[in-house]
This record gives sequence, structure tokens and C-alpha cells, in this order.
Amino acid sequence: MIRAGFTLIELLVVVAIIAILAAILFPVYITAKERSRQAKCFSNLKQISNGILLYAQDFESTIPPVWESPSRNWPILIGPYAGVGRNPQYRIETDIYTIFVCPTQTAFVAGTLWQKRTYGMNTYTWHDWKDYIKTIDQPRSTSRTCLVGDGMRIYTRARDPLPTNYAESIDGGDWGYYPEKPHFEGTNFAFFDGHVKWLKKYPDARAGDYNTLAYRTFWMGK
Repeated sequence: MIRAGFTLIELLVVVAIIAILAAILFPVYITAKERSRQAKCFSNLKQISNGILLYAQDFESTIPPVWESPSRNWPILIGPYAGVGRNPQYRIETDIYTIFVCPTQTAFVAGTLWQKRTYGMNTYTWHDWKDYIKTIDQPRSTSRTCLVGDGMRIYTRARDPLPTNYAESIDGGDWGYYPEKPHFEGTNFAFFDGHVKWLKKYPDARAGDYNTLAYRTFWMGK
């Protein structure tokens, strides 16, 4: 006798096997996708740090200001040195992201032209800061002092459901512009010597690190 089709039990077994395989493979897919985004973020930060280093070579080792005006701020000034032109268009198109936008955080990008970026420079490079880091070789340990990293989402009003843009800078507590942790609960940082590294933790005033050597080295370049 030739069977006409599957029994209900056989179909249920097949469905159960497919569900089990999906449950196993879907997290692997999500992880792989985020690894790809993290790698792109690494590449962005490397290109950005190289741009800052090249800018410093042309200006007697002086690093670009975090902010002076919409036409004089670090993304605009390093644009030509990072290969994105004098007035880089930070607008996000489908599957195309500029070096100033982390692919994991594109959903939160807003604001005017110069604000369309998700990375922030170390607040201690801010030229109005009392003991700011002025030159690229000023930190005592250039390989351990943060230059730029995943930025902090900020709000225009306390009740806004989503952040409207990103802070120009990041720090561990002085201004409260704490870096985001978009990559596996960690942050990508570029350092003054040009290398890029993912960190699960960074020196954080909220964790009592403010007066520690690690904090002064990482943020202040002391």
C-alpha cells in the first residue's frame, strides 16, 4: 500500500526539529552579524585615528578641537585627512555608512550635518579644559590614553523616547559623557598611538575610579 503523505506525528517531529535548529542557529547568526559590525567600527576608528594623526603632523602635533563652531570641530577638520573630504556627508544611506557612524548605532543618528556621527573624542582634549591634552604626543603613555571611542547618546528633553544625537566628546565622569557599550556590552576605543581596542570596562567615575591612576592614565594622559 502506497502512503499518501506524512502523518500528523511525523509533521510535528519535523517542525520540532526545525524549531530546535532555528533556536541553535539564530543566536549564532546574530553574533556573527554583530561581529561584522564591530569589525567595521574598528575600521572606522582606525581610519579616524589615522586622520587625527595626519592632522597633527600638519599642525605641529596639535590635535583638532572637539568643538569650536559648526565649521570647526573634529569631524569636519579631520575629514580631508581621513579620506572623506572637506564637508563629509554624514547622511546614512542603505547599507552605506560613513566612518563617523558606528554600524551598530545607526538607528539613533540624528541632528544637523556635523552631528551625524556616533563617535566622541576624549573630553580632556577639549581646548577649553584647564589641563587639556593639546598635542598628540603629550600623554605619558600614548598606548593607554583614549583618543576617540563609541559616543554617548544624549537627549534634548528628559521625556524624549529616543536620543536625538551624540555628545561631541566622551569621558569617564567629569562631564558625564560616558561612552556607550554597543558591542557585546563593551566599547571600541582608539588610542593616541593609533591602535584600536575593545574594552569590556573602562575607568569610570561611577565605579569609584575617578581618583585612580588608571583613570588619570586612560582619560587625562597623566
